[in-house]
Amino acid sequence: MTDSVIIKQIDVYNELKQIIDILKSTAAESKKEDFNKIASIILALIQKVSELIPSHETAREYSEAEQIKNYIEHNLDMNISLDDISNYFFKSKAQIIRIFKKQYKTTPFHYALHSKIRAAMHILTYTDLSVENISYMLAFCSSKHFSKTFRQISGVSPSEYRKTNSKTDNTDK
Repeated sequence: MTDSVIIKQIDVYNELKQIIDILKSTAAESKKEDFNKIASIILALIQKVSELIPSHETAREYSEAEQIKNYIEHNLDMNISLDDISNYFFKSKAQIIRIFKKQYKTTPFHYALHSKIRAAMHILTYTDLSVENISYMLAFCSSKHFSKTFRQISGVSPSEYRKTNSKTDNTDK
């Protein structure tokens, strides 16, 4: 199966229970009508699932958007540009933006920026690394630019965020 789709949260419990009940009742002797009942239940399951499967084009675009998102998330330590993403996926910049925006309602640039700030929040919460080191780790051009961006997105400075969210042990300092 080269083009498979995993679908979560489909309620097929009743249909599966019906199949199991029929199989239990016919364990001793097989009846053609019971197998027909099972076949119709399986068909109902297939119909339920098929209604939720997106068209091939939509599924492909979702997969591409997911790949772009993963590429961004795995490169938060680099200053990747739209050109980099475009070259990596062999698509035009306009295609990259269209595919990504359709799925995530934001541009790859804004997604990357917000992902970097989420990563910074985690680092600020669980480490004692300096703001300067964090800005370097996340490929900001300077700690000043990092702090300004952090404040714009989170509403507080990195140091204020750390003060209210730190989970590091500062007792021996």
